Amino acid sequence: MLEIVAEVPWGKGMAGLAAERAAPVDACNIQTTTSSDVRPGARATGLQGALVVPMMRGDEVVGTLGVGCLGERTFTAEETNRLIEIARRIAGEHGVS
Repeated sequence: MLEIVAEVPWGKGMAGLAAERAAPVDACNIQTTTSSDVRPGARATGLQGALVVPMMRGDEVVGTLGVGCLGERTFTAEETNRLIEIARRIAGEHGVS
């Protein structure tokens, strides 16, 4: 999986879109969705439910943080907000670039 996510093309796939939009991107099942937000490489992971959030340092996107589930999953607003906060902390504390 690291090979798939090692480099995030701006605006492409879930991670690239989260970075470009500075907003969360999610999918209940990346294996069956017809959304153009999901690229073929994401399907190769075998995961289903997925959520990717931007890693923000102030107003700057410095990376993305994603979670995936083996089964279908719809993330709640509370879960999404919690992951956003975790990503912001990581970006700020560790100087992710």
